[in-house]
Amino acid sequence: MSGFDLSKESFDSDYCVVADDVYMVSERHAPGGATHIFPAINNRGFVYRVKNDQGQEHLLMNGIPSDKCIPKVKKIEEDVGQKLTLIVGSGDFHHMAMKDWLDEFPQAKIIMSGIKFPKTRNGVEILENADYKKRIELVTDFDFPSLEQYRDVLQFFGFNQFLCPPDAPFTAKDFKNTSKASKFTYLRNVASLKTTEKFLAVWTYHVPTKQLIYEHNFNFFLTPEHHKQFGFPFSLLLPKEKIRSCAKEKIPTGPRELEECKEHCRQMSVVLGLDVRAMMEYHSLPGAMAGRYDSKEDFRKELVKVLKPSGEDQADGEAMYKAMNRRFCFCF
Repeated sequence: MSGFDLSKESFDSDYCVVADDVYMVSERHAPGGATHIFPAINNRGFVYRVKNDQGQEHLLMNGIPSDKCIPKVKKIEEDVGQKLTLIVGSGDFHHMAMKDWLDEFPQAKIIMSGIKFPKTRNGVEILENADYKKRIELVTDFDFPSLEQYRDVLQFFGFNQFLCPPDAPFTAKDFKNTSKASKFTYLRNVASLKTTEKFLAVWTYHVPTKQLIYEHNFNFFLTPEHHKQFGFPFSLLLPKEKIRSCAKEKIPTGPRELEECKEHCRQMSVVLGLDVRAMMEYHSLPGAMAGRYDSKEDFRKELVKVLKPSGEDQADGEAMYKAMNRRFCFCF
């Protein structure tokens, strides 16, 4: 059994070492910065000491936490003696602090989703800035060719068939422009949104430790302690101590078209073939690992169990298409 060691993770520490050449920063965070609406969750950034294809060592961060983590990453730079030169965003749900990271790490390039982010208010503003734009690589596919040079250590998978609502004016634009709507108004407005836009969710596999990090096409992993902190209606909607796909959730949700189901299941079949010994996500409380496995077979068995209700476990996509379009008939 392997995976990251989360025993030293804390909101109050600068960072923790979770494996050889792997550092993690954590912060107490509310989605969209809206502390009056959402309970606190974690917001992690994973920092790796890597070599590029020229043999040059540098730091690569996966995830884009808020500016509260910038001093923590600078401390990693100081302690390790390497500069952060590459940030790989975890997908379209994590772009609100991009300006802060671009400003504070002028030597860094960011790889970010080219699916939804460019259409958001924040994305439009960032990409209109020529100095920012030249340091951003937009990606839309499952595979990221520019990151292949790291595949012996890190592998990235861009799930791109799930759906979410478009950027809405009552939601946060970025962490400095958060939603002013009341909790009731915000949740009522969210419930009225239609899931019409695809988004990117980037999963990361750390080869040496066999650690898999999943993103927002799956739900939060909440320990019983964390679940207690979620009041109505979140406590009813969010699973407790479960790994769960969002395929059959309202927001975000899985695809309904056959070709999109086929493509998503093809992508998921790649992950099902990995030799994974631990799974985690960005937002669980410090120290919480979603799952640990004794073997590749145990991991596959558990993930298939998670995916079966939505048909995502079948590579041809037919089962998912049927599950996502199933209609119930009550006959008397």
